[in-house]
Amino acid sequence: MAAAAVYYVVFGVLAAAGGVLGWVRARSVASVVAGLASGVALFAAGQLGSGGNRAGHWIAAVVSALLLARFGPAWARGKAMPGAPMTVLSVVGLIVSAWALAGA
Repeated sequence: MAAAAVYYVVFGVLAAAGGVLGWVRARSVASVVAGLASGVALFAAGQLGSGGNRAGHWIAAVVSALLLARFGPAWARGKAMPGAPMTVLSVVGLIVSAWALAGA
């Protein structure tokens, strides 16, 4: 499995785990739904990317951008958890996707 695909799968697992943690800590339905949805999408992106399908990299880029748009401002407002790790993971996801799409 290519490095990008492995990153997407790991990112997906962490996003899903974060959503479940949001449910456990705050009973946040939005957290669990969004976490699981983004986790599944990233996992699927990893599977597609490992097979050489460029759509997987595009899916990962879009999900990463959406997560960055959600968690970047939260971190900027001082909400370090989960803002900081999700922002960093999202930025890395965008970089990995761009690198994979460029064929580097």
